Amino acid sequence: MNKAEIIGAIADESGISKAQAGKALDAFVGTVSKALKKGDKVVVLAGKDKGKEGTIASVDPSAGKAVVDGINIAIRATRQSQSDQGGRIPKAMPIDLSNLSLLDANGKATRVGFRMEGDKKVRFAKTTGDVIDA
Repeated sequence: MNKAEIIGAIADESGISKAQAGKALDAFVGTVSKALKKGDKVVVLAGKDKGKEGTIASVDPSAGKAVVDGINIAIRATRQSQSDQGGRIPKAMPIDLSNLSLLDANGKATRVGFRMEGDKKVRFAKTTGDVIDA
């Protein structure tokens, strides 16, 4: 099911226009990708690397994926160049954001919530209630 079909289904089900349904879908997907940021310590919830911990190297919000150092490693063959040796190089591949969870101060997996502190929107750990970034 592609994005256009999902938007159409949302519009038909709720009785709103496709433009409004598209904005609602983008807002929902955007909140998932904003929960995890570059540099966050995360744990893998599902897949071949389940239970492993790492740090997020990069996030692709539009695809809903992140590259985590040392997680989801694949061997990629590269050609030799003047500066680099060629061969089989291990490379961290993107992993879906739904398969990652942030580590709280206690080292346990936690969900991420958003709240307003003053006039600033901050992320907080749902398990402890501690603010993640000030």
